[in-house]
Amino acid sequence: MSGDERRVARLVVRHYAQVYRYLRFVAGNEDDAKDLTQQTFVNAVGAFDSFRGGSASAWLHRIAHRLFIRFLSERKSISIADDLPAPEGLHEEGIVLLQALEQLSPEHKQAFLLKEVQGFDVKEIADICEVPEGTIKSRLFSARERLRALLSPANEVPEHETGR
Repeated sequence: MSGDERRVARLVVRHYAQVYRYLRFVAGNEDDAKDLTQQTFVNAVGAFDSFRGGSASAWLHRIAHRLFIRFLSERKSISIADDLPAPEGLHEEGIVLLQALEQLSPEHKQAFLLKEVQGFDVKEIADICEVPEGTIKSRLFSARERLRALLSPANEVPEHETGR
């Protein structure tokens, strides 16, 4: 195995789960996320010579983001709350959060997930999404405000209306 092949293999091993997790949330289902993740790494391997250093994670997420935007333009409706299986131990609050995330626009959801789940800073998210930092700050602010409103106690359905 050559040096480049080892570097590519390390890149895949190190970042596959993180890229998959992001795509799983935004794509809405496991099959699409797997396909998009595989395509992300195929594209990354093909473009590896053009990688100029810096954050490999941000570079891979930028590739994943571009693929997801193309996927989104081909598929009009996305629902993470309906397609996401409820894992053992996922509390009702987690399901409510997933449903609230579904209420966000794709751009707001992506910015929020890249920041709060993936841990990127605003500059990295701006690079990934190829928009100005101010746009990302605005999207994050709007996403948080919308989630705060959706998750506030005033929006909770009284128990007698839920049939519990």
